[in-house]
Amino acid sequence: MFCIYKGESMKRLIFSLITLGVLISFIFSGSYVSGNSLAKVDKDVISKSESVDKIRVLVKIKDESDKKGILGLSNGRGITENQKKVVDSIDKNKVKHEFEGMIYAELSKEEIEKLASENGVESIELEGIRYVNLQDSIPQINATQAHTLQVNGLNLTGMGQTVCVVDTGVNYTHESLGGCFGGNDNTSSCKIIGGYDFVNSDSDPMDDQGHGTHVSGIVAGNGTITGVAPGARIVSMKVCDAAGSCNDGDVAAGINWCSGNKTNFNISVISMSLGSGLSSSYCNSDALAGTINNAIANNISVVVATGNGLNNDGVGRPTQIAAPACVQNVTRVSSVTKSDVIASYANRNELVSLMTPGSSINSTCITSDSSTGYCTKSGTSMATPHVSGSIAVLREFLTLTGQNYTPAQVESLFNVSGKIIVDTDESAVANYSRIQIYETIIVADNVFPNITLITPSNGSSSLNGNITFSCNATDLSLRNMTFYLWNSTESVVNQTTLSFTGSSHEFNLNISNVSTGDLHWNCEYTDEGNNIGRANDNFTITSTSLVVTLSSPQNKLYTNQNVSYECNVSASNNVSNATFYIWNSTGFLVNSSNLTSTNLVNSSIFYYNFSYEDNYTWNCEYVDNNSISKVASSNYSLTYDITFPQYNITSPLNGSWVNTGQFNVSLNENGTCLYTLDGGIANYSMTGNESLNFGTGFNASNSSLVQDLLYNVSYICNDTSGNINISQALFFQFDLVKPNITLISPIDDYSATSLSLDLNFTYNVSDNLNISSCSLVINNAISLTNATINNQTVNHTFAKTLSYGSYTWNVNCTDQAVNIGNSSSRSLTINAPSSSSSSSSSSGGGTSTTTTTTAPTTATNNTTGASTSSSVNGNTYSVSNSETSSGYKKSLKKLDKVKFIVSENESEEHTITIEEVQNNSVNLSIRSDPIYVLLGIGEGVKLNLTSLEYYDLFIRLDSIFNSEANLTIQTINEITGFAAGENESDLNLGSKGGSLFWIYFAFIVVILVVFVWIFKDLIGYRIFGKDK
Repeated sequence: MFCIYKGESMKRLIFSLITLGVLISFIFSGSYVSGNSLAKVDKDVISKSESVDKIRVLVKIKDESDKKGILGLSNGRGITENQKKVVDSIDKNKVKHEFEGMIYAELSKEEIEKLASENGVESIELEGIRYVNLQDSIPQINATQAHTLQVNGLNLTGMGQTVCVVDTGVNYTHESLGGCFGGNDNTSSCKIIGGYDFVNSDSDPMDDQGHGTHVSGIVAGNGTITGVAPGARIVSMKVCDAAGSCNDGDVAAGINWCSGNKTNFNISVISMSLGSGLSSSYCNSDALAGTINNAIANNISVVVATGNGLNNDGVGRPTQIAAPACVQNVTRVSSVTKSDVIASYANRNELVSLMTPGSSINSTCITSDSSTGYCTKSGTSMATPHVSGSIAVLREFLTLTGQNYTPAQVESLFNVSGKIIVDTDESAVANYSRIQIYETIIVADNVFPNITLITPSNGSSSLNGNITFSCNATDLSLRNMTFYLWNSTESVVNQTTLSFTGSSHEFNLNISNVSTGDLHWNCEYTDEGNNIGRANDNFTITSTSLVVTLSSPQNKLYTNQNVSYECNVSASNNVSNATFYIWNSTGFLVNSSNLTSTNLVNSSIFYYNFSYEDNYTWNCEYVDNNSISKVASSNYSLTYDITFPQYNITSPLNGSWVNTGQFNVSLNENGTCLYTLDGGIANYSMTGNESLNFGTGFNASNSSLVQDLLYNVSYICNDTSGNINISQALFFQFDLVKPNITLISPIDDYSATSLSLDLNFTYNVSDNLNISSCSLVINNAISLTNATINNQTVNHTFAKTLSYGSYTWNVNCTDQAVNIGNSSSRSLTINAPSSSSSSSSSSGGGTSTTTTTTAPTTATNNTTGASTSSSVNGNTYSVSNSETSSGYKKSLKKLDKVKFIVSENESEEHTITIEEVQNNSVNLSIRSDPIYVLLGIGEGVKLNLTSLEYYDLFIRLDSIFNSEANLTIQTINEITGFAAGENESDLNLGSKGGSLFWIYFAFIVVILVVFVWIFKDLIGYRIFGKDK
């Protein structure tokens, strides 16, 4: 996992010093195997065996099959025989893995000494240890775009492919890794379909380090994060322990397991993000080379990380890579950042072709790495699974398209389709290719687009040179298309090209004015891999000309008789059949007539007799000798109507008088009208006016009519179908004399003083005809109208109440002939009374104030229900409470009285007495307890008869006329100033309640002062130690 560790150099220095000391002790002790046996054992084995009980070693077996005896005969043993003999000399429980010519075992010092004496042993070495090398990266290599590609309706996600991840195991419970383990059952639906733990020698590859889980998520994660091949499955080989150390024997065993189960799980990739050491050239003698080459020979791509510096220490080497990435046949992977710059930690040299993102890659994690289940890591370890997942996606595509590539060919595809990455290091020896999986699939695409020609169908015919062509295509990724249309001489009539992207496309093109004759057409599509496809055969179409026109009768005809129907045809071929169709207003075909001939003439005439009125439509259909049929572009309409039009005469009316020569009539349908005077002596045309209410209207004017002459008029109207209707004669007389109006009263410039005044407007009107109506016009606006006069002469009066102000008035009248007469105009003025100063009086503790304000708006002129008594001392009026509460108005003379009660809850009766009426004022008294009030015209007073807190009576002098005072009397309930002051503060010193408040207030203040004084002394005593 090429993780980048700090302080490794110091560790190695300390380890070297310790090893050197042990070795020196060992040398001087002289206690180890000597001679030829000692020569077989690597010095590192000798050194390490002194400090531990057991060590893991690699025992290489001799091949003596070509050894010759004295007589030249073969007397040597081969590898298989020697290996069996050596294994038999070792306890089998101590043999970890066995491969041809190699045994991985865990032995003590004594067992190593014994084993070295075996003739079949070629050497004993320390077992090699590899180190594990430490997603927006998915779009960076165009994997997201590749996932949208479809073959046979399937998106390319690595479906059906299995990647063997040789690493620290996998957390198969992770939600983005399927959440389950398939237990090596190839029918399981789990993403982690199988695996093995070679570290602990069991079938549960659960990750206890985290590196393998992170790598697996990059390959095929499919949850919160999406891997490069989310549809692929994984088998996990746990060959590295919790510290990230991976023994060669376990690694080789994991590779062999995947090779042996290739068919069972369809394993197409082995992904190894691990390695050790550095090499500038191929290392085909590496301990893992044999198992790797065996997998590649089985058509499995073995993808290996190039490492991060030396065993995860130091910066990346621009000329060296780790083992086993240096084995010749592997697919080596180095790393770039997300900005496509070579990562600082990345090893590479000219042996390397491919790079992918490896920096800050977000992927699946075990809990000890992140509580969220996701974390970022960097290294060529993270770059390697990008390639492994990409190979799974590519292998899916190759399988679906029937192609078979070797691992070397797969690597070459990625190399030629990738983005060039330039190595800017001064020691750089090569440039590289950052893979682009979408582009790789496009390069591998060898399938031609599939084209379908839709319309027009093959062998069809088309009319009048207007043809719509339609075709579609499907492919992995289309790029453009060209439509071709040829005529019978193979000349291109139309060629249209479009550019677009997508896996499917539908083309539509309408071509007009196509010349007649035989044509053929096709669609050609090109995909992004430059595969070109057409439909297997061109489609043919015959273009013909067949034009039908309707000649007569004209469209939208109205008729009251039967007609003949004529149709015309223009055709490029002979016409063999013509059919006439006519439908009623419901769409029912009421008639079809047919003409047949081998060569009809260009014109055909048909007949049909109507049996009932209706709106009809009709058309003609022609068929040529190629069975091509055509009708006129649209139906013609016809209305058969034998009903006379209905008329409505609006003026003049029979027996009427008129003052203008206006003649108006309307019809219930379209048509024309004229009128005739006095039995046809003269006929007059009329103008149509569609704004009239009764259908279509007609009007005319005649300015030659004579005063008082009797006329008769008749109307002659016909509809659009030619049906005529004549009205009866109507009689009318002509009059232009206006009514004569004389004003009587009031006289011109009339003047009076009052807030309001009732006036009678009297006039005389006369005319040679009866008067229809008269109107009183005040200030140029009609105020009153009398429409019940019906006399030739009359005196009439309009009664009207006016408030003070200046007015003009006149009268206009209208006679039977609608002649309007207007009188002369007169003026009048009503002066407002002058205001008097306020006065006040009191009674019973109440307060009254005389003001010039107007009475409440609720006052009315209602005196209904008041009772009256008369005496020499004036009249007495008893008024109900309902009358006074709504405002009682009354004209009162001196000594007149008004009796009332303030409210229904009060039994005491009050009396208002008129004491004196003067020119501009009135003296009055109010009793129970007497109150005397002097009011000027327009002045009012509010009185509190029963309570200090409320006004309960309002009196106002409206006007004085003929020594009578016009009063408004109203009972009210309005708060007084005294009540308002008390409510606002409750501190009125003039009241009992206000005084009591001040007593309470003073008492509280005294108590507070005493309390503060006592508290102050107590505080002083405690602080300063004072006595009272």
